[in-house]
Amino acid sequence: MRRWLVCALLLGCRSSEGGNSTRADTGPFYDPGPPCIGERPCTSYTCPCGTKFTTCASCRNGKWEWPVDDNCYFSCKGTKPPPPPSCGQPLPDGFEATCVGPKPKTGSTACTDEMLVEIATCFGPSPDAKRCAAIQAAAPECAKCTLTTWFGRLGADEAACVALVDGKSDCAHVVQCGRDCLSTVCSFDDCDTTPGSGSTSDRSQWQDCSEAAQSSADGGVDGGGACASFAARRAACITGAAAPCFPNSADDLLRFFRGACRDGGDWSKVGDAGVGDAAPDADAASDASGD
Repeated sequence: MRRWLVCALLLGCRSSEGGNSTRADTGPFYDPGPPCIGERPCTSYTCPCGTKFTTCASCRNGKWEWPVDDNCYFSCKGTKPPPPPSCGQPLPDGFEATCVGPKPKTGSTACTDEMLVEIATCFGPSPDAKRCAAIQAAAPECAKCTLTTWFGRLGADEAACVALVDGKSDCAHVVQCGRDCLSTVCSFDDCDTTPGSGSTSDRSQWQDCSEAAQSSADGGVDGGGACASFAARRAACITGAAAPCFPNSADDLLRFFRGACRDGGDWSKVGDAGVGDAAPDADAASDASGD
């Protein structure tokens, strides 16, 4: 089971894999890195089950970009999921039978590419508060579309995007139910999102909770976390026409916002999303914007 891609709005993120913080890889808006000059950069990290790996950046669009890899997922399959922290809440009986799909959303044409470049300064790991405030004041409709309508505390509204791109599949319902499951089990009202409040100095209580909620036992869903089934099914949806709905890098987030807020909800114009089989990660989230 792969862990959900979630990160902090206006907040830098650390790796949930246990030490690969160099990547700042858990948000779809990390710094894509310096130009591809010199030796290929690499970094080492330790998985929760103790296995150690070294991962290297790849050159994309002239810049070094760190992957979100599956090493820990495959290495730690079959190991005992991390225990849920004290903030975790049980999932109500019958949740899956009663959960519903995303609320309908419409796209906007309020943004230009120039505006979206400035909107990107609002995100970690090194947000520019002055430029972020300036673009919100200068282009309030674009800011509302990107920072409120299509991006919330759990990241990009993937489910609403999928509903517009691939409304015939069940993916929009699956993704929304998984999002609601995580919000229920690991409520922001109950879990501390401050780095250091979790199991390690760079993890939050919410990170620990969300990882446990989406962990599966022995690579399946039986005996796993409360949201493991949704997380596994979501992974199967990150393909085809709906791929732009699952941003996994700075460039991917720009494509996501172009479709949502520049092209009126039409993601066919944004090009290759570049997510591949992006592994979903669970990390800290900020309440700087609404759900």
